[in-house]
Amino acid sequence: MSTTSSLSLSELSNDELAAALTASESTMSREFANNLALVREADNRKLAAAKGYRSTTALLTTVARVSVDEARTRVRLARRPQESVENALAQGRISAAHVRAIHYVLSKAPARIADSDLAEAVSTLVELAEQSTPTIVRKAGHDLAGYWSVDSQPAEDTETELARPRRAFCSHRLLDGRMKFNGMFDRETAARLELLFQQLAEPKPRDEFGRADERSQSEREGDAIAEALALAVRVTESDQTRSEHTVSVTIPLAELEKRAGATFAHGVGHATATQLRRICCGDVKVVPAVLGSDAEVLDLGRSTRLVTTAQRAALALRDKGCTRPGCRRPAKWCRPHFILHWLDGGSTDMVNLALVCEEHERELHHTDWEVRLIDGRVAFIPPRWLDPNQRPLYNTAHEVQVAA
Repeated sequence: MSTTSSLSLSELSNDELAAALTASESTMSREFANNLALVREADNRKLAAAKGYRSTTALLTTVARVSVDEARTRVRLARRPQESVENALAQGRISAAHVRAIHYVLSKAPARIADSDLAEAVSTLVELAEQSTPTIVRKAGHDLAGYWSVDSQPAEDTETELARPRRAFCSHRLLDGRMKFNGMFDRETAARLELLFQQLAEPKPRDEFGRADERSQSEREGDAIAEALALAVRVTESDQTRSEHTVSVTIPLAELEKRAGATFAHGVGHATATQLRRICCGDVKVVPAVLGSDAEVLDLGRSTRLVTTAQRAALALRDKGCTRPGCRRPAKWCRPHFILHWLDGGSTDMVNLALVCEEHERELHHTDWEVRLIDGRVAFIPPRWLDPNQRPLYNTAHEVQVAA
């Protein structure tokens, strides 16, 4: 959208404003692609020397008034063009930050990697960038870099490391009973620890008084490890095989079906009917306490529509993890989601189930995003304000991890 007065902006509907924001991002991406083309031409022509500057970087810092780091980055990107990356940027499908993230990943590629393998990696990263944030692209790059590192090792070295992984834990107890430690983990254990931090070390949302989580990252990760250790100590063999929990719902059944009214679920607390539909989606046993007009319990029903252990295993194989495009949460941290909710007549069948993490299950239940199964693959359908054509989007983030 071009120059627009504040009056016309205020007249936009919410959908129009969201669409305008998306269009503006695409415009900035196309302009950055044009800027890189200009930098590349200036560098090839040695324009800096012709104008009295010692380098293209120096020219940019003076003429364009960008920082030295930014100028160096643009020159580096211009000198190492990747056609698929440049095309996606020029079409506004990815941002300048995505391009930087992709080039960062490629900078970690060993010199011996085959051109075909590198091209395949670039294609995968571009597709991932079209779905997710630059941070996710960088994290996927860590998986690729790990794969490249292992692939470049002699076979005998790899087998030795797998047979006897290098792990070390050095600690000593302080006088007050606390422990200090340092150490090193092998790749597999490091990957597990990263997954643990993704689930348990995120900052907590503001509390009821509006106070933010003031813990540092190291403190949050320390709390995550403590929580995991506490779980490991108390879990029994029978607990490990139990993947569901029970929620007793106290609500008139008609209200639950209409998504109206307030509910009380034991183990959850007070919630709206809409919230309860999300909480009870997938692998939670629902025991409905159906109430009469005078709030008397008419019937304490038995648990229904529970996803089986076999179905969960099949979903993990099919979906590999959260099916939201760009999400890298593995199946362990996800739960089954009803594509058509069981209260609306949906069946507990594979064709009506999709794995999603907690964050993106909330998105499906509380925003205009939808999910469908198309030709055996779970597809997310964006709202019309984001994509008027509502083109199905598929998650390819797990393909990077599988390849690694």
